[in-house]
Amino acid sequence: GNERVDWPALKSAAEHGGHGHGTESHEEHQEPVAEYEKHGLIHELPGMNFVLAALALGSLLVGFLFGISSLSPNTLANLNFEKWLEPALGAWWPHAAEHAGHTTHGAHHGPLSHVALAGISLVVAALGIVTAFVLERSGRLEKCGLPLVLYNLSRGMFFVDEIYQALIIDPGKRIGAWLWQVFDTLVVDGAVNGTASTVRAIGGGLRLWTSGYVRSYAFSVLLGVVLIVGWLIIQSITQASALPVLPTGGAG
Repeated sequence: GNERVDWPALKSAAEHGGHGHGTESHEEHQEPVAEYEKHGLIHELPGMNFVLAALALGSLLVGFLFGISSLSPNTLANLNFEKWLEPALGAWWPHAAEHAGHTTHGAHHGPLSHVALAGISLVVAALGIVTAFVLERSGRLEKCGLPLVLYNLSRGMFFVDEIYQALIIDPGKRIGAWLWQVFDTLVVDGAVNGTASTVRAIGGGLRLWTSGYVRSYAFSVLLGVVLIVGWLIIQSITQASALPVLPTGGAG
């Protein structure tokens, strides 16, 4: 029919049955496997419910410890988690606490207090949990339109990974590829290769003067002598032309 079969779940059930467990243990796992086959969706393992509950209780405890000072400043002062973190936060803490105090003061005198907002959020969360539980247990989840969309969004973790992939990772890959193919090839490699080519050209020109033949060295010395003598002659002529000419007196 149109029902999807969860092959990983079936494989896990087959492996579990082949481990030599008794009939009673096998029958206990028949219902979750049948539930997988019915919905065609992968759910968390039953043992994960305890872990999720522990994490939920931990988050509630941490939220209570953080919020006890703002909800009831004069009660349970020893459980003030903010004061416990104050040595680790250092000099930043007084400014943050002062800012939080101004914000809290304004919030208490606003239209809704912290207690009211916390209560509303808890009621909304409880309604969502109860609704999801009823729809899941009654089998009406796949028959509903909007709840199924919300379920798919939550099942896909609101597609945060896909959005991050599209907005951050893929553009980063394209920028990296451009830097590698264009900037690195033309600018970085061009500067290095251009410097190497310049040094190679200078070395090739100087190599002509170091051939190892005596006649080449003798020619170089002779050329140097000619250049030095020529330069001295030119300097002498220039200095002689710059001397003042003394006037000669005529016969009286």
